Amino acid sequence: MKRTLAALALFALAPLAAAQSPDATPRRFVVIGCVSQENAKAPYVLTDGRRTPPVAYRLDGDPKQLSMLVGQTIEVGGPITAGANKQPPTLKVATLIRIATTCVKTGK
Repeated sequence: MKRTLAALALFALAPLAAAQSPDATPRRFVVIGCVSQENAKAPYVLTDGRRTPPVAYRLDGDPKQLSMLVGQTIEVGGPITAGANKQPPTLKVATLIRIATTCVKTGK
């Protein structure tokens, strides 16, 4: 009888356990690339030129800090959200490391 009650209790709690995600924190990604900005009103972009074709990410971070890194290679860690209306995905800057004060030229 005790085993039956224990089994019923576990069966009743199973949907509650399934509804709660064991890892509620967003996934973090690390991207290395070159920082650029088309003009003063445009968003900062990180382009990973190691891929073919290169992948661009809009950077969501401190504009003062990002402005000093234009033209430099950096490593950014943080969550990525999908871009809307054909915009590149957005990478929220959680960690940032300067790799080089220049960007590697990629070309054919």
